[in-house]
Amino acid sequence: MTYFHVLENGVSLKWVVTSSTKEFSLGRGVRQGDPLSPFLFILAAEGLNMLTKSAFERGFFEGVEIGKWRWRFHTEPNSIWAEVIKNLYGPKGGFDVDSFHQHSSTRGTWHNVIIAGKKIDSMGIPFNKSFIKTVGNGATTAFWEDPWIDGECLKSKFKRLYNLETVKDATVQMRVIQLENGSSGSWSWTRSPSGRAMGELETLNNLIKSFVFKNSEADDSWAWNATSNGRFTTKMLYDKIEEKRNAGISLNLEVQRNHLVPKKIEIFIWRARLRRLPVRVELDKRGLDLDSVLCPLYKIDIESVEHC
Repeated sequence: MTYFHVLENGVSLKWVVTSSTKEFSLGRGVRQGDPLSPFLFILAAEGLNMLTKSAFERGFFEGVEIGKWRWRFHTEPNSIWAEVIKNLYGPKGGFDVDSFHQHSSTRGTWHNVIIAGKKIDSMGIPFNKSFIKTVGNGATTAFWEDPWIDGECLKSKFKRLYNLETVKDATVQMRVIQLENGSSGSWSWTRSPSGRAMGELETLNNLIKSFVFKNSEADDSWAWNATSNGRFTTKMLYDKIEEKRNAGISLNLEVQRNHLVPKKIEIFIWRARLRRLPVRVELDKRGLDLDSVLCPLYKIDIESVEHC
């Protein structure tokens, strides 16, 4: 594992990057003061700059950092910075749909955190739903608004009952009564449920009937369901992002080799199949500042692997 301290506006973000390449030793270099030294530095710095840009475009840096801050927001609810976020984006930090739309006009770093989480979801990784509440005594878990049972917030699943609830932020301790053979609900409605709301109430009662307080003396806590121990790790999130990013891309492409074909032609074909040729479209994807992606000869078609 390789550790990088990436600076953004002079602040170290302390990201961790895993490397699949082997360690390498320094082979050759130049002496201090050599006229060639600045040029070598530019070459190395430009390469690092392109790799960093590529990582941001892939969502890797963003995703790992977002996961860490999301985890800290849940596990450090009484910290000063978390209280500031709650004042700006609501008690759920803008991660729930209602508060996000309510504070969507607010811009800043935390807004980018929320948006990045949605981008990870769009990759097919259930990022926002992977943070769940583990109930101890139920005193700090919101019955309707926290994902503590069945993997989602009950207010989204039972909208009619939530509208009838007299205490929207009621806790699990207030609404669930532990019995000898399970649990039952303790409700407080603005009016008696009827019609479809009665159907929702029956489903809700069946859902919490089998719920058991694991440790009524323990405090409630947050867990990340992507790991067996419930602890969030940047490496696990990175692996999931890389797995989705590389889905459908096989690095073991079957190539029919012909020993009569020169080696450099075989390498060229292999790079073309992986879209690793330095054509203008691919260079533009990597962040190079080009005046145009059109073919420099005809200025009509885009210079892509197929075109060249």
